[in-house]
Amino acid sequence: MKRVVFFDGFCPLCNGFVDFALNRDTQHHFYFSSLQSTTAKNLLQPQDLGLDSVIYSENGKIFKKSRAVLRILFY
Repeated sequence: MKRVVFFDGFCPLCNGFVDFALNRDTQHHFYFSSLQSTTAKNLLQPQDLGLDSVIYSENGKIFKKSRAVLRILFY
């Protein structure tokens, strides 16, 4: 099962959330990638690239903003 957390690489709040999630992901369930990366451009559709948010992809299903954050926090 592939779980990717995409985040705005320039946003301090997004980066803080990623730091928080990384510290708690001791089992390495998630991959992390900036929304500005080529990985994001290859895996997400253009309409998903909201560069001011957190986007979570789980087995090809996309979750945005607060839904993405809640899915990650309560995994």
